[in-house]
This record gives sequence, structure tokens and C-alpha cells, in this order.
Amino acid sequence: KGIGEGGGEVTKSMGSAGTTIEGYGQLGLGGNLGDSNGAVSVPTTIQSLIDDVTPLDQVSASGTHTVGLCMTTNEVVTTGSGQYGRLGNVDAVDQLFFEPVELLMTIPEARFVKVTTGNSFTITMCDKGEVWGWGRNDKGQLGLGGGISMDVYAMENMPNKIEFFEVMGIEVVDVAAGKDHSAAVDKEGRVWVWGGKSGFLEPNVVQGLPDDCKGVACGENVTAVYTEKGERFGGV
Repeated sequence: KGIGEGGGEVTKSMGSAGTTIEGYGQLGLGGNLGDSNGAVSVPTTIQSLIDDVTPLDQVSASGTHTVGLCMTTNEVVTTGSGQYGRLGNVDAVDQLFFEPVELLMTIPEARFVKVTTGNSFTITMCDKGEVWGWGRNDKGQLGLGGGISMDVYAMENMPNKIEFFEVMGIEVVDVAAGKDHSAAVDKEGRVWVWGGKSGFLEPNVVQGLPDDCKGVACGENVTAVYTEKGERFGGV
């Protein structure tokens, strides 16, 4: 499996684990692990996921938070820094262990198939092509439109559906988050971007690309897509 695809197997993590004093906890290992700085230098089994019988099929990590997807239980789980609401559970407090995003569990008709993390926000997609986002929104990276005030403190501490796609009858098949922007590919092969340097507060179609785009990835200030024919395109 590739990075970010757990395949339901035991998940391990390494890096900065956080402490009960300093918080964060983006490895999901609990507090007071690793060296004096809270660093874990070797891959370590996340025992709490085993205890909770939550095998992860996907995982995505940003600087200070991590998101996982368990398709068996249809749970999106988060751990790490709670700043800007990036964990999706209302309170902006840090979590040292993976916890489910509770609001998503109240939507029984939605089967989640993709999770992706930006610098301080999270995006997820369900099998019907609906897209949800939460966390920091100062650059419009959640794609919620101009009805929400945009400033350096703009955030959503609970999942919000990107209504644009539903209103326009667009089914999304892939989605990705960058530092402060997001992108998606729809069933018709079109690519949509919002947030960051794009200046768009809701999804906007990218012109000049082939109509058979299949997948998308985002970096700090870059978006890359690939097509059914294996062609690849990228841009800032």
C-alpha cells in the first residue's frame, strides 16, 4: 500500500508525539512518549486504534494534526492540535488520541471514501460525491463561499458541506488539500480549485485542461492532476 493507505492494517506513526503539558498529539500515541521533546524516532504501533477496533484504510497528516478513515465503521477520526477547529469536534482543544468526528457519524446515508489534510484544515469526501470541510478558513480553503466573513481568524469547528457541488449537481470523485487551498475532480473529468492564491471562496473550474482528468493532489502552493490517459499537469 502507498503512504496514506492503511488497508485496514495496523497503523504505526513516528515524529513529534506531543505531551500532556504541551499538547498536539498528532501521532495519536497519547502523551509523555518519546524523548524530552516528545519526539518518537521509530515507527510505533498506535495501540488505541487496536483497542478500539478501528483499522484505518486511509490516513493524512499535516504539520500538527492527523486524520484517519475507517471504512469498516464509516468513521473519520482525528488527533493532534485543535487550533482553528481542525479536528472537527467543536472544542479547539488538542487530542492525544484519535477520536471520531461526531457530527459525521450522524449522517448515516454518507459513506466516506477519502480524507485529506491541509495546513490547518481537513477535507473529506463521501461515495455520493459530497465534500465536507472544517478547520481554518482564512483563505477560503473550505470552499463555503463569500457568505462567511473572511479574516485571519475565520474558521469552522464542525464539518460543513460544500453546498456548491450539490446545488450545481456536480459529483466529485477525488479531492485534495494543500497548505491553504483545495482542489477536486468531478465525474465529468473537470478540475475545480478554491482558496489560497486562487482567490476563489468557492469551487471554480480550471480552464484549459483535458476533459478526462481522474485524480488530483495539492502541495504548498501547487496543484497537480492526472488523466485517464496517464497525462499529468501541474500549476501554481
